[in-house]
Amino acid sequence: MLLVEITINSVVNRVSIEGHGLTHNWKPMVAGFDAPTLAIPTDHGGYAKMAFGSISFNPELFSGDWPPPVSCPISIYYTDTTEDEKELVFDGTAHLSEFDRESIRYALNGPIYDDKLSILGLGTLETGRAYKIVNYVAGDDFTNVGGANVTGTIFTATGTTPTTWTNYSTLAPHWNDTLNDVITDILTQIPEITAVNTTYARATSPNVTWTLTSDRLAINVASDIAAFYSHLIYVIGSTAYLVDMLLDNGEWTLTEFEFFAYPKYRYKTPIAEIKCSSDNVIYSRASAYPYGTGMCVEAFHSVKANIDAALDDIMNIENAPRVNLSVPMIAGNFPKLGQKITLPDTGNVEDLESWIRVRIIQYDFVDATISIEGEGAISAA
Repeated sequence: MLLVEITINSVVNRVSIEGHGLTHNWKPMVAGFDAPTLAIPTDHGGYAKMAFGSISFNPELFSGDWPPPVSCPISIYYTDTTEDEKELVFDGTAHLSEFDRESIRYALNGPIYDDKLSILGLGTLETGRAYKIVNYVAGDDFTNVGGANVTGTIFTATGTTPTTWTNYSTLAPHWNDTLNDVITDILTQIPEITAVNTTYARATSPNVTWTLTSDRLAINVASDIAAFYSHLIYVIGSTAYLVDMLLDNGEWTLTEFEFFAYPKYRYKTPIAEIKCSSDNVIYSRASAYPYGTGMCVEAFHSVKANIDAALDDIMNIENAPRVNLSVPMIAGNFPKLGQKITLPDTGNVEDLESWIRVRIIQYDFVDATISIEGEGAISAA
């Protein structure tokens, strides 16, 4: 059951597709709902965002509130049992797209993490944060806050106010720490994210050594660093989850009666070579498929062994086979990103026994199905 709470002029309205008499009366006012998709930006990791289309309502919902308001707070839930057991699918803002006498269509907008990490030319420093003097200009003096007046100096600020900083020397935030700590530091600079769960991050957290090179959104920086080290990030409420792409975020073993028939098996055009650069040095790793395509990524380390290990992990994930399957939308069938799913398939010439880790989840609330895709292994049973 799809349950929608939409606040119209400060009044919470509870609506659904068919209409449900639960703890509250959820009126049949939802005319259509595009299937939202949760996916990572690259097949080897990054910050997973929920892509929403739009939701349509019966005009009767806005009786007394006509014309429809331009924007409304909205929360969308799913349950197949009781109202108390409903699971939050979306919480954000509905923005009016179009309306006529038959339906009202709103675009769905989720949280926007627009906080930036910035190169500094003036201002104050954050005590305890590491900085690199990207360009020192004579006359400025950073010695009282732990720095040295030389371009290229990396120091940890012992105070907030340099003796002199009026000549526009440029300082950039610098990181040299574990992936877990770097991602936690960056993401918790976003007010909406208060904690980072690293339970399913890599057991030995890889080192990140990197200096900010331009003003960038914090969420994008965290996404790119996580992807370089083959991790994904997703956010539930105010907690971000950092998950190793090479680790199982829980397991789910299916029988053939628990998913719809005919999974699809896919092999992408292989990656032949991955390149990146660090300190003006080009690094590359080749695969066993010289006829494939090339890929370039941003490096977040400066030591060859660390870079090679990261590129090899990316290559293995990018060149792994992928499987797509659909399961009924019922309680217990809501997978997590990174979860390992094992599935049999006896509908081919010979039986298969495959597994994938979940990377893409599409929720079709109209047909009550969940489509899942991810990379893994395909083998004979």
